Amino acid sequence: MISLTILVNLLQVGLDNLLYKIIVVQLPYINKIDPVTLKQEPHKLAIYQLFQLFNPEHQLDNDKYSLYLEASEQTRDYERLVRRLANVRANHRMLVQEMILEDTMLKDFLDLENDRMYHQKLVKKQTLEIKEKDKTIKENKKTIEEKDKTIEEKDKTIEEKDKTIEENKKKLEDKDKLIQDLIKKLKGK
Repeated sequence: MISLTILVNLLQVGLDNLLYKIIVVQLPYINKIDPVTLKQEPHKLAIYQLFQLFNPEHQLDNDKYSLYLEASEQTRDYERLVRRLANVRANHRMLVQEMILEDTMLKDFLDLENDRMYHQKLVKKQTLEIKEKDKTIKENKKTIEEKDKTIEEKDKTIEEKDKTIEENKKKLEDKDKLIQDLIKKLKGK
């Protein structure tokens, strides 16, 4: 966007003294400006009227590179500019073809750039998903290792209990044998 100060300076210097090949002015909200509010500030009103020459509403239906301007006070104030623009249009017919080509190339480039950005976002999203899955897998591995450890400890506890049961069984057998031996001795007396 060109600032208001630069445009005022351009108007004061005059169109013949421009050092630039092209000036791009974006006017997305030109129709929302109320010119009545600008009457107190003549330089802003002049800029507004200049911008109105390039209002997208003036584009021809079949050619977005051409403007249809009716004769009015506004166009009379900028008659020199309008004549120069008409002269460029008449003398440089290839310019429109170049503009169409540039727009086509720009559109293709922007489409490619949009595709690249989409794929880049998709790759980022997938990378994040993979990282989350890796994290979940690591957590699951850790949980499995902890459960394996718990199972090993329970197995050891069971083995110890089995040993204790075997030892108690053996002690019981020894006691039963001792009791039977004592019963035999008592009967033998």
